[in-house]
Amino acid sequence: MHPRALPGPEPSSSPRPSGRALSLSTRWVGTTPSPTPRPPTGAFLAVRPWRRAGERRQCGCVWQHRHRAAFLLAGLATPVIAAACGAVSGEAPGRASGTATLFAAASLARVMGGEAGAFARAHPGESVDGDYEGSQQLLAKLRADPGVADLFISADTARMDEARRQDLVGTPVVLAHNRMVIIVPRGNPGRVTALADLARSGTRLVVADPAVPAGAFTVRLFTNAVARGDVAAGFDAGVARNTVSREDNVEGVVTKVASGEVDAGVAYATDAMATSDVAAVPVPEGDDPLTSYPAAVTRQARHARVAADFLAFLRSSAGQDILRRAGFLPP
Repeated sequence: MHPRALPGPEPSSSPRPSGRALSLSTRWVGTTPSPTPRPPTGAFLAVRPWRRAGERRQCGCVWQHRHRAAFLLAGLATPVIAAACGAVSGEAPGRASGTATLFAAASLARVMGGEAGAFARAHPGESVDGDYEGSQQLLAKLRADPGVADLFISADTARMDEARRQDLVGTPVVLAHNRMVIIVPRGNPGRVTALADLARSGTRLVVADPAVPAGAFTVRLFTNAVARGDVAAGFDAGVARNTVSREDNVEGVVTKVASGEVDAGVAYATDAMATSDVAAVPVPEGDDPLTSYPAAVTRQARHARVAADFLAFLRSSAGQDILRRAGFLPP
């Protein structure tokens, strides 16, 4: 797999450190908030169970027919998963093989490298090649050419819902959740330790554009903080004044903060864990909008069975462990 987003080492820390005994990979600034309760599973549906095979009641063949159906069931499992996900494919019968094209949100670029490698080792002959951009950019590509990707993973449910309305994907499932945090350059030269500091005079701030998921979640974070009284009056005006850039995706935010061009940015917690060039400043738990990553096989997938196999791997204990070690929360 050859990610097109920023490379980085696969993190090995747990999703959320406790207290002030911090690991080198998390680099939290200030006091870590209390653990966020595991969210309930989203409304997305998984594959429907098989209906029981029919029985022949002539010539004493009931036992043979049942067992023949059970034998065939094992070989048909992957095509059924692909069909349930809404994929249409001209692949020939037989064992799945080939390279599926993955469209995934930019915030997944690092972790998906580890996922794809583990998947290829577990599934000889199958591989995944990823394209990592803002979810809205990937959706635009999929809209222009519905067969350009086999699997779509968005950083929010809004883009996935739009893809479903346009019949571009099948039934999605939520793979993981994430949190929003303030990120600062190593050493925190701007002395940003709380949300209120983002509106302080002289603070240089970078955020993602509201048209992309990370930017929309940033707006929700600020709105929640104002509504809950966690910041003073005039916070919105101060943030608007201090914002020097609105990036097309969250990787742009991380890059500007890591380079020291700005004093702070707002990104996903997993972005802070993935590089030693930034540190995370936690936000109040009630202000943080928990984010979701829905995934679905596309309707016109050219490698539907490989895509379905990879999606099943991402949902397996092995796939979820890789996500957990990268800082993602379970679905």
